Amino acid sequence: MDKLDARHLTIETQNYLRQHAIRLRQQGKRVNEISQYLGVHHNTVSEWWWEYKHYGETALFQHVPGQQVGEGRTLEDWEETAVQTAMEGHFPENYRD
Repeated sequence: MDKLDARHLTIETQNYLRQHAIRLRQQGKRVNEISQYLGVHHNTVSEWWWEYKHYGETALFQHVPGQQVGEGRTLEDWEETAVQTAMEGHFPENYRD
């Protein structure tokens, strides 16, 4: 059976796989059995189990990757507006020799 590429699954499905793997591990199933059953690599199941043991239930929930809109900005709103206004109508090709 081919291994599942979980990166292409929805966040909800990925979270479900993690939760299911932990429940199976708590029932005494071996890591290799769980990985074959869920179609993921055995190292992945081991990582999920380690994270669960060290961080609890919160480790089972993956969040949307990357920065959210507006997160990590260095300019204030008014500064951003000023830069955008200054850039409007100015294109690099207008400044070529």
